[in-house]
Amino acid sequence: MLISVIVLFIVTELPQGVLIVLSACKKNFFDTVYLPLGDIMDIVALVNNAVNFVLYCSMSTKFRETFLRQYCSVPKFQKADNGFNLREKFDSFSNNNQV
Repeated sequence: MLISVIVLFIVTELPQGVLIVLSACKKNFFDTVYLPLGDIMDIVALVNNAVNFVLYCSMSTKFRETFLRQYCSVPKFQKADNGFNLREKFDSFSNNNQV
């Protein structure tokens, strides 16, 4: 997975890096070459980000589980005696769980 992410990054970002270096070194390169290709390079970078997300989701079970736990779960709250909301999940090692 890491190799595919790195190869995809190099394929999408290396041409933009080369264009930036050439536009700094050559006169009128920015106006004649970089400006017409700039939007295409930005779209390629955005596609790189989208494809990376799909690669992570398709190849890594741990990434999928963490993503679903982080963004797709709704924490459950319950009312405490003092009026504050507390999470339903308690730490099994704390002394607060004793009745």
